[in-house]
Amino acid sequence: MKKKTLSRILGYVRPYWLLVVLSLLCAAASAGAQLLIPIFTGDVLDLLIGPGNVIWEEIPRLIAYIAAAALLAAIAQQALSMCNNRITFSICKDLRNQVSEKLQKLPLSYLDT
Repeated sequence: MKKKTLSRILGYVRPYWLLVVLSLLCAAASAGAQLLIPIFTGDVLDLLIGPGNVIWEEIPRLIAYIAAAALLAAIAQQALSMCNNRITFSICKDLRNQVSEKLQKLPLSYLDT
């Protein structure tokens, strides 16, 4: 992508920089929570040492951690989706408004051709 094109695109995104930052934070939170789930699952499996030799006291706590990580991941993904949709729809609205303003300023003869 050319540098000029990239700078134009970033110019449209700039008014929504706070949503972009929030989107990045939600993506990081979602990815982190999703990566915790296999770690906690591995910890549960480590407690299942063998027949008759299971540490039952720790398992409910780790299952609660897995559920909390899954909930956090789901909430972060939903927030990420909402932020990205808001950015996309706002930029599209801005572009439509710019096109409309440009068409309003053009002479009728230009549109007639």
